[in-house]
Amino acid sequence: MIHQLQRGPGRGRSFVKRIYVPRILGLGFGAFPVGSVLYELNYTTPVWLLMLFCALIWPHIAYIVGLRAKYPYNAEFRNLLFDAAIVGFWIAMMGFNLVPSLLLLSANGLNNISAGGVKFYLKGWGATLIGMCLAFLIIEPFIYLDSSQLSIMICIPLVLIYPLLVGFVTFRLSIKLMEERQHALVLSKTDALSQLNNRGHWESLVLKKFDAGKATNEKPALLMIDIDHFKRINDTHGHLAGDKVLICFAQAMKNFFHGTNAELGRYGGEEFGVLLPDTDPMSAKQVAEAFCRYLAKQELSICTELDVKLTVSIGIALLTPNMQDFSQWIDIADQALYKAKDNGRNQVCLAKQDNRHFIATAVSS
Repeated sequence: MIHQLQRGPGRGRSFVKRIYVPRILGLGFGAFPVGSVLYELNYTTPVWLLMLFCALIWPHIAYIVGLRAKYPYNAEFRNLLFDAAIVGFWIAMMGFNLVPSLLLLSANGLNNISAGGVKFYLKGWGATLIGMCLAFLIIEPFIYLDSSQLSIMICIPLVLIYPLLVGFVTFRLSIKLMEERQHALVLSKTDALSQLNNRGHWESLVLKKFDAGKATNEKPALLMIDIDHFKRINDTHGHLAGDKVLICFAQAMKNFFHGTNAELGRYGGEEFGVLLPDTDPMSAKQVAEAFCRYLAKQELSICTELDVKLTVSIGIALLTPNMQDFSQWIDIADQALYKAKDNGRNQVCLAKQDNRHFIATAVSS
């Protein structure tokens, strides 16, 4: 009772586990209507023992075989086909007794179509026919369609309960798959190291704000931030220490901009981006300078451990009507950033965009 999963060595153990309980309940409950007909037909003890094996022992064997298989996913599909063969076997042993046979066929068909769709459902019918043929090797084929009142009364609760069980398992699976898709979506947008928006997703946010700003005449601002002398940290203390610095710095960014509408992203290496909503040049510059002062006051654990004073250079560009595309906006902010670096780092540089000049301001700690 699961949609098809990716096949491969070791894949599908969760599939085996999800089938385990429904198989126990399905074959266990199915033994009651089968048993009522076997009782009416006066079958001998070996047949009863075989039925009890199928109902009580086989589900656990299937579970162990599935988990231990090199390809659990494929093994479980073989187990499901064996289930279908069991159903065909006992339908033939009952002489195709109408109500119990229809119950077994519908329950088994529901299992198979839930597991593998129409194609596997048809394979299940093939396995059911094979099971019938195996039964005819033991007994002479016969027809016993009339269902007793006892058999009907036993089947009625199962007709109501088993579809609910299958529906519940399918519902739980759909919820789990939805959660996994949402998690994968978040991962596709998130930088693994900093846990900020990755470059691709952050640029998509910049593009969206660019288009919205062009339509509404808003003035959002881009801050491009670069950690000063980061290469020196990597060269002196190693890349692992450098990664820890990036993680701590990203957390400081999240703390500073928490509660605002700013969109944060890791642009690449030690460069980060901040997209501020509608603002003006001086306000954007004040925000950047406030972040520099905030960073200077923070005692980041890794920086204390490495005896490193962390400073940043920041370039700022506002969205203007003459910009042709969002990449030009990023480029202007980037140029302002490198102007701040050229002027000695630990500075905020605001692009004066009417004539593409840059105004740099050192930040006092």
